[in-house]
Amino acid sequence: MDRRKAEEMLSALGIIIEEQVLDPVDIVVCGAMVLLLRSLITRSTRDIDGLGVVAEEEGVLELRKPVLSGEFKAATERVGALYN
Repeated sequence: MDRRKAEEMLSALGIIIEEQVLDPVDIVVCGAMVLLLRSLITRSTRDIDGLGVVAEEEGVLELRKPVLSGEFKAATERVGALYN
């Protein structure tokens, strides 16, 4: 996938989350996708790797293992089905 498609997919995920009235989720994206989204590379990549979920506790941001809700998993699967 190229940068344009990745941005479309992430945007679609945000729209689906809003439509389903799910709690906002901050995710940490890693790997080649970060380099692609920041225009540091131009080659395409196969997927979007998520490292974890960002949580704020007492004003401190923490990276936590992704314990994702069933609704969030369903939203990501819906985006995958739309773009594959």
